[in-house]
Amino acid sequence: MELFKTISSGIFKNLVSLADRFFERQNLSGVLLALDHHFSVPHVLQNMDLDSLTSTLQPFSLYAQQLHDTAFYADPRTNAHVWKVLGLRPHGQNAFVVPHGTFLHKKVTPAAGSTAVEGSKDLIVSIEILPQIVRGALSERLLERVIRQNGMCRGARSLFPCPRHVILGGCFKSSCTQDHIEPNPVWYNTWIQAHIYQILIYQTINRDDLNYPSDLRNLQRVYGYLYFVLDPRFLTALSKDFGSENCTMPSTPQLTNLEQQAA
Repeated sequence: MELFKTISSGIFKNLVSLADRFFERQNLSGVLLALDHHFSVPHVLQNMDLDSLTSTLQPFSLYAQQLHDTAFYADPRTNAHVWKVLGLRPHGQNAFVVPHGTFLHKKVTPAAGSTAVEGSKDLIVSIEILPQIVRGALSERLLERVIRQNGMCRGARSLFPCPRHVILGGCFKSSCTQDHIEPNPVWYNTWIQAHIYQILIYQTINRDDLNYPSDLRNLQRVYGYLYFVLDPRFLTALSKDFGSENCTMPSTPQLTNLEQQAA
Protein backbone atom coordinates (compact mmCIF):
# COMPACT_ATOMS: atom_id res chain seq x y z
CA MET A 1 0.00 0.00 0.00
CA GLU A 2 2.86 2.40 0.85
CA LEU A 3 4.38 1.81 -2.59
CA PHE A 4 1.19 2.60 -4.47
CA LYS A 5 0.59 5.74 -2.39
CA THR A 6 4.09 6.98 -3.25
CA ILE A 7 3.62 6.22 -6.95
CA SER A 8 0.23 7.95 -6.97
CA SER A 9 1.74 11.04 -5.35
CA GLY A 10 4.02 11.49 -8.36
CA ILE A 11 7.02 12.26 -6.12
CA PHE A 12 9.32 9.62 -7.56
CA LYS A 13 12.36 10.76 -5.56
CA ASN A 14 10.72 9.19 -2.50
CA LEU A 15 10.80 5.79 -4.20
CA VAL A 16 14.53 5.36 -3.54
CA SER A 17 14.21 5.76 0.24
CA LEU A 18 11.17 3.47 0.11
CA ALA A 19 13.22 0.87 -1.78
CA ASP A 20 15.92 1.12 0.91
CA ARG A 21 13.33 0.34 3.60
CA PHE A 22 12.01 -2.58 1.54
CA PHE A 23 15.56 -3.90 1.13
CA GLU A 24 16.17 -3.75 4.89
CA ARG A 25 13.06 -5.91 5.33
CA GLN A 26 14.14 -8.17 2.43
CA ASN A 27 10.97 -7.29 0.54
CA LEU A 28 12.67 -7.77 -2.83
CA SER A 29 9.52 -7.48 -4.91
CA GLY A 30 8.89 -4.09 -3.30
CA VAL A 31 12.49 -3.06 -4.04
CA LEU A 32 12.18 -3.96 -7.70
CA LEU A 33 8.79 -2.34 -8.18
CA ALA A 34 9.85 0.89 -6.45
CA LEU A 35 13.10 1.24 -8.39
CA ASP A 36 11.49 0.24 -11.69
CA HIS A 37 9.06 3.13 -11.32
CA HIS A 38 11.83 5.45 -10.19
CA PHE A 39 14.00 4.71 -13.23
CA SER A 40 11.12 4.68 -15.70
CA VAL A 41 11.95 8.35 -16.24
CA PRO A 42 15.54 8.74 -17.54
CA HIS A 43 17.90 10.54 -15.18
CA VAL A 44 20.08 13.09 -16.95
CA LEU A 45 23.55 12.08 -15.78
CA GLN A 46 25.75 14.10 -18.11
CA ASN A 47 25.92 17.29 -16.06
CA MET A 48 25.52 15.86 -12.56
CA ASP A 49 28.24 16.61 -10.05
CA LEU A 50 30.08 13.58 -8.71
CA ASP A 51 28.08 13.31 -5.48
CA SER A 52 24.75 13.42 -7.31
CA LEU A 53 25.95 10.95 -9.92
CA THR A 54 27.15 8.45 -7.32
CA SER A 55 23.89 8.82 -5.39
CA THR A 56 22.05 7.90 -8.60
CA LEU A 57 24.33 5.01 -9.57
CA GLN A 58 23.95 3.30 -6.19
CA PRO A 59 20.18 2.58 -6.43
CA PHE A 60 20.50 1.89 -10.17
CA SER A 61 23.09 -0.82 -9.50
CA LEU A 62 20.70 -2.40 -6.98
CA TYR A 63 17.85 -2.11 -9.49
CA ALA A 64 19.86 -3.72 -12.29
CA GLN A 65 20.94 -6.58 -10.01
CA GLN A 66 17.40 -7.25 -8.80
CA LEU A 67 16.07 -7.15 -12.35
CA HIS A 68 18.84 -9.51 -13.48
CA ASP A 69 18.24 -11.99 -10.65
CA THR A 70 14.48 -12.00 -11.21
CA ALA A 71 14.97 -12.62 -14.93
CA PHE A 72 17.60 -15.35 -14.76
CA TYR A 73 17.47 -17.03 -11.34
CA ALA A 74 13.87 -16.95 -10.12
CA ASP A 75 11.46 -19.63 -11.35
CA PRO A 76 8.19 -17.86 -12.26
CA ARG A 77 6.27 -21.14 -11.96
CA THR A 78 6.85 -21.32 -8.19
CA ASN A 79 8.28 -17.98 -7.06
CA ALA A 80 5.75 -15.69 -5.39
CA HIS A 81 8.22 -12.78 -5.71
CA VAL A 82 7.89 -12.98 -9.50
CA TRP A 83 4.11 -13.29 -9.25
CA LYS A 84 3.92 -10.08 -7.22
CA VAL A 85 6.29 -8.13 -9.49
CA LEU A 86 4.45 -9.11 -12.68
CA GLY A 87 0.92 -9.43 -11.30
CA LEU A 88 0.69 -13.12 -12.18
CA ARG A 89 -2.09 -15.30 -10.78
CA PRO A 90 -2.10 -19.13 -10.84
CA HIS A 91 -4.86 -20.53 -13.01
CA GLY A 92 -5.46 -24.11 -12.02
CA GLN A 93 -2.49 -26.45 -11.96
CA ASN A 94 -0.93 -25.75 -15.34
CA ALA A 95 -1.39 -22.09 -16.26
CA PHE A 96 -1.17 -18.49 -15.09
CA VAL A 97 -3.31 -15.43 -15.70
CA VAL A 98 -1.49 -12.37 -17.05
CA PRO A 99 -3.73 -9.38 -16.18
CA HIS A 100 -4.51 -6.77 -18.79
CA GLY A 101 -2.58 -3.51 -18.33
CA THR A 102 0.49 -5.13 -16.79
CA PHE A 103 4.01 -4.92 -18.19
CA LEU A 104 4.06 -8.62 -19.07
CA HIS A 105 0.67 -8.48 -20.83
CA LYS A 106 2.18 -6.18 -23.46
CA LYS A 107 4.88 -8.79 -24.15
CA VAL A 108 2.50 -11.74 -24.58
CA THR A 109 0.71 -12.47 -27.85
CA PRO A 110 -1.56 -15.32 -28.97
CA ALA A 111 1.32 -16.43 -31.18
CA ALA A 112 3.39 -16.95 -28.02
CA GLY A 113 0.92 -19.58 -26.83
CA SER A 114 -1.52 -17.52 -24.75
CA THR A 115 -5.28 -17.60 -24.79
CA ALA A 116 -7.74 -14.88 -23.84
CA VAL A 117 -9.89 -15.09 -20.71
CA GLU A 118 -13.55 -15.15 -21.73
CA GLY A 119 -15.17 -11.79 -21.08
CA SER A 120 -11.86 -10.19 -20.18
CA LYS A 121 -8.69 -8.82 -21.76
CA ASP A 122 -6.58 -10.93 -19.43
CA LEU A 123 -4.49 -13.69 -20.96
CA ILE A 124 -3.81 -17.26 -19.86
CA VAL A 125 -0.28 -18.61 -20.34
CA SER A 126 0.62 -22.26 -19.91
CA ILE A 127 3.13 -23.17 -17.22
CA GLU A 128 5.47 -24.69 -19.84
CA ILE A 129 6.09 -21.46 -21.71
CA LEU A 130 5.89 -19.05 -18.76
CA PRO A 131 9.65 -19.13 -17.90
CA GLN A 132 10.61 -18.28 -21.47
CA ILE A 133 8.15 -15.39 -21.65
CA VAL A 134 9.14 -13.93 -18.27
CA ARG A 135 12.88 -14.23 -18.92
CA GLY A 136 12.55 -12.66 -22.36
CA ALA A 137 10.49 -9.72 -21.11
CA LEU A 138 12.63 -8.95 -18.05
CA SER A 139 15.97 -9.40 -19.80
CA GLU A 140 14.80 -7.06 -22.56
CA ARG A 141 13.89 -4.46 -19.93
CA LEU A 142 17.25 -4.92 -18.19
CA LEU A 143 19.15 -4.48 -21.44
CA GLU A 144 17.16 -1.40 -22.44
CA ARG A 145 17.63 0.30 -19.06
CA VAL A 146 21.36 -0.48 -18.77
CA ILE A 147 22.09 0.61 -22.37
CA ARG A 148 20.28 3.89 -21.76
CA GLN A 149 22.18 4.43 -18.51
CA ASN A 150 25.46 3.53 -20.19
CA GLY A 151 24.90 6.07 -22.94
CA MET A 152 24.38 8.86 -20.45
CA CYS A 153 27.31 7.80 -18.26
CA ARG A 154 29.63 7.99 -21.26
CA GLY A 155 28.94 11.71 -21.35
CA ALA A 156 29.11 12.31 -17.58
CA ARG A 157 31.77 14.99 -17.14
CA SER A 158 32.27 14.24 -13.45
CA LEU A 159 33.34 10.66 -14.24
CA PHE A 160 36.00 11.77 -16.72
CA PRO A 161 37.99 14.71 -15.34
CA CYS A 162 41.17 15.81 -17.05
CA PRO A 163 43.75 13.13 -16.14
CA ARG A 164 46.70 15.52 -16.64
CA HIS A 165 45.29 17.95 -14.11
CA VAL A 166 44.38 15.21 -11.64
CA ILE A 167 47.76 13.45 -11.72
CA LEU A 168 50.19 16.24 -12.63
CA GLY A 169 48.43 19.12 -10.96
CA GLY A 170 48.07 21.10 -14.17
CA CYS A 171 46.98 20.81 -17.79
CA PHE A 172 48.93 22.37 -20.64
CA LYS A 173 46.42 21.54 -23.37
CA SER A 174 44.81 24.81 -24.41
CA SER A 175 41.86 23.09 -26.05
CA CYS A 176 41.08 20.77 -23.09
CA THR A 177 37.34 20.39 -22.58
CA GLN A 178 37.48 18.15 -19.50
CA ASP A 179 36.89 19.41 -15.98
CA HIS A 180 39.97 20.50 -14.03
CA ILE A 181 39.25 19.35 -10.50
CA GLU A 182 41.47 19.59 -7.42
CA PRO A 183 41.64 16.03 -6.05
CA ASN A 184 41.23 15.36 -2.34
CA PRO A 185 40.41 12.24 -0.30
CA VAL A 186 36.65 12.85 -0.35
CA TRP A 187 36.57 13.34 -4.11
CA TYR A 188 38.83 10.35 -4.66
CA ASN A 189 36.72 7.96 -2.57
CA THR A 190 33.51 9.11 -4.24
CA TRP A 191 35.05 8.78 -7.72
CA ILE A 192 36.21 5.21 -7.03
CA GLN A 193 32.81 4.36 -5.58
CA ALA A 194 31.10 5.56 -8.78
CA HIS A 195 33.32 3.30 -10.87
CA ILE A 196 32.59 0.27 -8.68
CA TYR A 197 28.87 0.86 -9.19
CA GLN A 198 29.46 1.01 -12.94
CA ILE A 199 31.34 -2.30 -12.86
CA LEU A 200 28.44 -3.93 -11.01
CA ILE A 201 25.94 -2.50 -13.50
CA TYR A 202 27.92 -3.81 -16.48
CA GLN A 203 28.12 -7.25 -14.90
CA THR A 204 24.34 -7.63 -15.05
CA ILE A 205 24.38 -7.71 -18.87
CA ASN A 206 27.64 -9.61 -19.29
CA ARG A 207 25.88 -12.76 -20.50
CA ASP A 208 26.14 -14.76 -23.71
CA ASP A 209 22.35 -15.17 -23.89
CA LEU A 210 21.67 -11.43 -24.02
CA ASN A 211 21.45 -9.90 -27.48
CA TYR A 212 23.24 -6.66 -26.65
CA PRO A 213 24.53 -4.25 -29.33
CA SER A 214 27.97 -4.62 -30.87
CA ASP A 215 29.30 -1.50 -29.15
CA LEU A 216 28.69 -3.17 -25.78
CA ARG A 217 29.66 -6.67 -26.87
CA ASN A 218 33.34 -6.09 -26.15
CA LEU A 219 32.99 -5.65 -22.40
CA GLN A 220 36.70 -6.30 -21.93
CA ARG A 221 37.36 -2.79 -23.22
CA VAL A 222 34.75 -1.35 -20.87
CA TYR A 223 36.03 -3.28 -17.86
CA GLY A 224 39.56 -2.31 -18.83
CA TYR A 225 38.84 1.37 -18.29
CA LEU A 226 36.82 0.87 -15.13
CA TYR A 227 39.48 -1.31 -13.53
CA PHE A 228 42.19 1.10 -14.68
CA VAL A 229 41.10 3.59 -12.07
CA LEU A 230 41.60 0.89 -9.43
CA ASP A 231 45.11 0.02 -10.63
CA PRO A 232 47.60 0.47 -7.75
CA ARG A 233 50.06 2.26 -10.04
CA PHE A 234 47.43 4.80 -11.01
CA LEU A 235 46.31 5.19 -7.40
CA THR A 236 49.88 5.76 -6.26
CA ALA A 237 50.30 8.58 -8.78
CA LEU A 238 46.94 10.04 -7.88
CA SER A 239 47.57 9.95 -4.15
CA LYS A 240 51.04 11.50 -4.13
CA ASP A 241 49.66 14.98 -3.49
CA PHE A 242 47.45 14.23 -0.51
CA GLY A 243 48.81 11.11 1.15
CA SER A 244 48.10 7.46 0.36
CA GLU A 245 46.78 6.85 3.87
CA ASN A 246 43.74 8.96 2.95
CA CYS A 247 43.09 7.11 -0.32
CA THR A 248 40.98 4.24 0.92
CA MET A 249 37.52 2.99 0.13
CA PRO A 250 34.94 4.25 2.59
CA SER A 251 34.44 1.68 5.33
CA THR A 252 30.66 1.43 5.13
CA PRO A 253 28.41 -1.66 5.11
CA GLN A 254 27.11 -0.62 1.70
CA LEU A 255 30.58 -0.66 0.16
CA THR A 256 31.45 -3.91 1.90
CA ASN A 257 28.47 -5.56 0.21
CA LEU A 258 29.53 -4.15 -3.15
CA GLU A 259 33.03 -5.49 -2.76
CA GLN A 260 31.64 -8.94 -2.02
CA GLN A 261 29.45 -8.84 -5.12
CA ALA A 262 32.32 -7.70 -7.31
CA ALA A 263 34.68 -10.40 -6.00
